[in-house]
Amino acid sequence: MNTISCVDLALWDLFGKVVGLPVYKLLGGAVRDEIQFYATGARPDLAQEMGFIGGKMPTHWGPHDGDAGIRKDVAMVADMREKCGPDFWLMLDCWMSQDVNYATKLAHACAPYNLKWIEECLPPQQYEGYRELKRQAPAGMMVTSGEHHGTLQSFRTLSETGIDIMQPDVGWCGGLTTLVEIAAIAKARGQLVVPHGSSVYSHHAVITLPTRRSASF
Repeated sequence: MNTISCVDLALWDLFGKVVGLPVYKLLGGAVRDEIQFYATGARPDLAQEMGFIGGKMPTHWGPHDGDAGIRKDVAMVADMREKCGPDFWLMLDCWMSQDVNYATKLAHACAPYNLKWIEECLPPQQYEGYRELKRQAPAGMMVTSGEHHGTLQSFRTLSETGIDIMQPDVGWCGGLTTLVEIAAIAKARGQLVVPHGSSVYSHHAVITLPTRRSASF
């Protein structure tokens, strides 16, 4: 799928060169003047100093660490909330390392610190797990996944779980062509699309999406 994605991106780029237009115009045109970015790393406070709208932190513990692991991750979130203030976005990237029970406990424990979303708690194909996690998640905290999904059908199934945000990577999911189709699936269900990484390739798509003005840096 990575190879298909690369070919698809190259064809969009070639198409733009042939007709003399940037790819975002080929996708329908920009709906905003700028994209806001969040950064991923252990120091959201530094991301804030650099002008990012948010910081996504990796979790360091999982189910094998039990409640002690949850307390450690919550302490990290609490520390960054104190340093960054009440309005800066804070998110957690769980690296597919948890189960539903642990992720639910972690989400509720982080709720007092206004965590914007909790990401990839479970392995990609645990669709029923994501459905249950979304059902049990604290009000106002979004559940996200999709980075490691590689087919359009898998995104359809993921969308059916009811999660809040899908995060395709245009370098892994089939390219911009597939990303546009994923965005249509998400729109029909009232979900957001925040592409994972992929630099300028996904930025051309993000600036055309009416429901989202942010992207991963």
